[in-house]
Amino acid sequence: MRIVLAFAALGALLAAPLQAQDKVSVITGVVRDAEGRPLAGAEVFAGRSDQPATTNEQGAFRIAPAPTGPLWVSVRRIGYAPVRRSVTVTKGELQTLDFEMEPLPVTLPELKVVERSGFKSRRLEDFWRRSRTGFGGRFVTREEIERRNPIQLSQLVRGYLPFAALARWEVSAWDSEYDFIGFRSAATSVSRRCSPAVSINGNVPLGGWLVDDIPVSEVEAIEIYKPRWSQIPVEYSFHPRAQACGLVVIWQR
Repeated sequence: MRIVLAFAALGALLAAPLQAQDKVSVITGVVRDAEGRPLAGAEVFAGRSDQPATTNEQGAFRIAPAPTGPLWVSVRRIGYAPVRRSVTVTKGELQTLDFEMEPLPVTLPELKVVERSGFKSRRLEDFWRRSRTGFGGRFVTREEIERRNPIQLSQLVRGYLPFAALARWEVSAWDSEYDFIGFRSAATSVSRRCSPAVSINGNVPLGGWLVDDIPVSEVEAIEIYKPRWSQIPVEYSFHPRAQACGLVVIWQR
């Protein structure tokens, strides 16, 4: 009997560390709009994970197991500006985070028919808004363009997207609209370059445009984003080429 009790006590001692190791970290919370209403269908990312948790009808989400250490928790949803927060998660901890999302301005088609200078001022608001948030990306103003005085736009973009196809001669038949492997393979095979999505004046990226197709003299500003969900603005994040190869938003003068 004593031998049985001794083994039982030893088993309990050995199980205690194992139970501690089994503890997982959890991140929960609620996503609301600016008026405090819950937002369903928002995607919540923790750390470097590409698998989001989606909020339910009450705006609630739960990430388990959650990564540990210092990390970003980011939220995105169509029609709202993405938000993120820096947190430190310890092993076995329950973190509760609430987020508030601001709606993005709606661009009405009839607003495009205005005097050119007014249209230019309004459309560049998106460029300045994103540059102030610091939510990833490289922002090039007209002042920097004039200072660097490039011959082609690719000279400005290349440093941030070194393996992308930016000129016609860099594009091969291998580069297709839905090939998600291109950008990742470019480092080992320069002949297989992946061309980024190109948006002109904030419009939806269309196939066929390359960075060097736009003359430098016509450009007022440029936004450059690597193919990472945490960097690409939510307005473009669901475009397959932006996800696979990156994004360049060109604002004309």
